[in-house]
Amino acid sequence: MSLLSSILKDEHAGLLKLLGELQRIDLRSPEGGELLLLTKVMLFDHLKKEDKYLYPELRKYEQGGLLANSYACEMTALTNIAREFFKKYDCGGAGMSFSKDLGEFIGALKERIIKEDCVLLPKFDEITGQ
Repeated sequence: MSLLSSILKDEHAGLLKLLGELQRIDLRSPEGGELLLLTKVMLFDHLKKEDKYLYPELRKYEQGGLLANSYACEMTALTNIAREFFKKYDCGGAGMSFSKDLGEFIGALKERIIKEDCVLLPKFDEITGQ
């Protein structure tokens, strides 16, 4: 496994842990607000790494360009969902609409992480020979 794949997978594990904690904590509390901010920072830092290192490297290879473009395009939609979620609940949240939004956000993010860990990153290593 390449160093980049290893780093991204470790970050995925950290994000999944934070997402689990988000489901268990009162986001209106100071700790909840800190956890929400930490999740936001970690997620967007992770996405920047993918945009800066993963997709450009894949695009250097004929068979990687289509894969990179497909995943990057899908990620744009999820990034927009994440931005809207964090904008809406920047100061915490409660109630049924928050629970629904949080569940949908976490579900979408978990689905993407699984897809990257099981398909994209192994393909990245295979295509780049790392």
